[in-house]
Amino acid sequence: LMSLYNNPFPSDPDRRQLWDMLVEQDIEAFITSDWGRVQDDFLKIGFTAIDAQGSDNPDTWKVSFQTLAQYQASWLDQSRQMRSKVGTEPLRQALIAATTLRDIEIEGNSALLHKKFDGQIVTNSGEVIPLHWQTLYQCIKLNEKWKIGGFVGYLPLPMGSSHVQK
Repeated sequence: LMSLYNNPFPSDPDRRQLWDMLVEQDIEAFITSDWGRVQDDFLKIGFTAIDAQGSDNPDTWKVSFQTLAQYQASWLDQSRQMRSKVGTEPLRQALIAATTLRDIEIEGNSALLHKKFDGQIVTNSGEVIPLHWQTLYQCIKLNEKWKIGGFVGYLPLPMGSSHVQK
């Protein structure tokens, strides 16, 4: 598996840890519906996620997950639905190919990460599912380990485009 992933931050411990958490661990957990693999990557208290709903107008954004438990349920549901349509290896390859995480701003123990999805998944039946959005993750470093405190997801890619399919 390690050879499938090319972490662009081999000599930057903080960025390497953040990239591994939000790309490699996330993909590997998602393709197997293994929440246990990522559960410790999140703040247990104070986690909040916002769904931009494909809009670059913040007036339309919604608080989609007030708790980590709500996000966990949705994440597992999305994973199971995708796994019912696509084999593990094609799903892994499509997610790796579509995912980019290069922009990571770190200020002290806070980080802002720009994760972009630009690709597609072809299902077992030949349906094409577009992966075309971006997510801004807010992370905090606690006891030398980075945690996801929240995110704004399903932002248009690029910003200024009218709608993203999710």
